[in-house]
Amino acid sequence: MSGKKPGLITGSNAKIQLGGKTLAYATDIQYSVDVAVIPVEVMGRFEVITNEPIAITVNGSFSIVRYSKSSPVPDAAVSGNGVGKFAAGSPTLGDQSNAFNPGKILSSSTVDIKIFQRKAVAGGANPTADDTNLLVTISDCRLTRLSSGLNKRGIMTESYTFVGTMYQDESFTAEATTTGTDLT
Repeated sequence: MSGKKPGLITGSNAKIQLGGKTLAYATDIQYSVDVAVIPVEVMGRFEVITNEPIAITVNGSFSIVRYSKSSPVPDAAVSGNGVGKFAAGSPTLGDQSNAFNPGKILSSSTVDIKIFQRKAVAGGANPTADDTNLLVTISDCRLTRLSSGLNKRGIMTESYTFVGTMYQDESFTAEATTTGTDLT
């Protein structure tokens, strides 16, 4: 491995999109994929013959640093970056704040979450859409929990929990070869 540069995935180079909109000041994202299985048993045998998959569920959470509508943040949204602004300007996403409004919860919609990795850009130029690699897509996510935290010496953060229906790892690029080479 000497002489090779590692292509590590780091948080400082990550971009998180919710329904096609980049999350402003996202601090982290976590997800897990669970495969539910049932044992297949046969009469007259004590051991399980096989475990067959019956469902895939995706669970996760992400956090953002909140800013207000009076924020001096350059290019900040006019009215902050709360949950109601996740889908602002996108008629296909609906208002994500409906996920937490008892009167409108049935009209809330699902969104896709995508995680990108920025590529190194020559000369320190700002990266464009062509300068990112799609790593993960989590489909049909529904926001299920919102929690906020604020302390005297800190900044306000909001954490969101979601469930999704499908996980796709978009970054696996190992080539199928017949020579038996190692994956790099």
